[in-house]
Amino acid sequence: MNNKYYIVVFIILFSFLVYQNLFFKEQDINNIIIQDNISENIKNTPEIDLFCLNNIDFNLESSCKTESKIKFFLTNKNLDLLGFLVIVFNENSEESYIINQKLKKDEKKELYIEPENMKNIKKINIFPVIKFNKELVLCKNSMTYTSIPLCKNICEDNTLYTKCSKNKPYFCDNGNLIENCKLCGCNSGDYCYNYTCTSCKEAWVCSEWSDCINGIQKKGCFDLNECNTFFNKPIDERKC
Repeated sequence: MNNKYYIVVFIILFSFLVYQNLFFKEQDINNIIIQDNISENIKNTPEIDLFCLNNIDFNLESSCKTESKIKFFLTNKNLDLLGFLVIVFNENSEESYIINQKLKKDEKKELYIEPENMKNIKKINIFPVIKFNKELVLCKNSMTYTSIPLCKNICEDNTLYTKCSKNKPYFCDNGNLIENCKLCGCNSGDYCYNYTCTSCKEAWVCSEWSDCINGIQKKGCFDLNECNTFFNKPIDERKC
């Protein structure tokens, strides 16, 4: 009887926890109330302020602006973030934007906004949104930027200069996408040889060195996998 009672209680508690977890996961950060002049009205309790200050750590890796967008390349070092509130300050006004995009711990991501007035931006603040005690919370520890450069030397797939493309092994070099698997890696199952990715792994075997003839020794080498590439082909001729 006691065992059945405990089993029933466990099932009820487990079902409740699952429901709570699903419910809060489905919450949208658009439910956060955005007031006019929000920069003057962001208020949290001291407890939440302390938690945000000690536990939230996100950085701007780089940023730039095009004719219509501002791109942010953010990295998150600590807790999972549910999204961001971005405030753009113009000469006489401010605009608020919600970026409903999660950023997990140790994750890097490109985020962007499309301000109405790109020419007169004076300052930008980015505030992280987290879940604290099952509630959506806007942390006051923001990142502030007073100048964001134009997006120059961006490659055709929107990769920033000196950054790796999402399409491995390409690297953005002065506006051009070049293969560089030593920096950017290869797709799963491919191999990196001299900056280039290939699906065939060379397997060279060679004979012994020949006798020294006219000051030169030679040996025959061939690739067991017949990759038809010569990235790792051994030296087959030397002075003697």
